Amino acid sequence: ETIARMAGTTEDVAYHDCHVGGQRFLLRAPWLLITLCAGLVSASVMAYFQKISPALLAMVIFFIPLVNGLSGNVGVQCSTILVR
Repeated sequence: ETIARMAGTTEDVAYHDCHVGGQRFLLRAPWLLITLCAGLVSASVMAYFQKISPALLAMVIFFIPLVNGLSGNVGVQCSTILVR
């Protein structure tokens, strides 16, 4: 139940409450913002390493999809909890 509450999918929210004021969106917004910030940080890291050394950029390029894939998996898990 704690994980469901964190994802904004608890059963105690009535159907009509879901559409008033975007309550469900506000419960999920922190997770979406974390994913957005992670993408921005990864882009900044790539820009930083591009200036320093192209060889280091090659290593970073393989790491960035891992971070983005992980954040995508978090989104899929939240969607799965919602459907469940």
